[in-house]
Amino acid sequence: GDIGGGRDAQLAAIEATFAAAAAPPVHPKDPSVVPVEILPVLPDFECWANKYVQAHFDSDPTEEVESLARLPLPIRRAVAERSMLKGFRMDQAQGAEDAEKQERFMA
Repeated sequence: GDIGGGRDAQLAAIEATFAAAAAPPVHPKDPSVVPVEILPVLPDFECWANKYVQAHFDSDPTEEVESLARLPLPIRRAVAERSMLKGFRMDQAQGAEDAEKQERFMA
């Protein structure tokens, strides 16, 4: 059977979300508070084609580089914030075409 009252009810519910998103925001606890600026939540069309991955490290990766480990923490953080990761693939067997025989890693 239909979930949520049928197709027409589902379409109406979806349309209502667009109307709610277009309405001015209201603070949940104090309606007298108004936004200073409202920024649209849209994709960045200039960077749309770029692929990004967010990485989380268990420890500070700059501590593993001797020349960086000696620097003050604020400078190490600034370096880490501007760092980039690159994907690599290393064949485990001579002429390995099979993806199972290739090791992949980020550096």
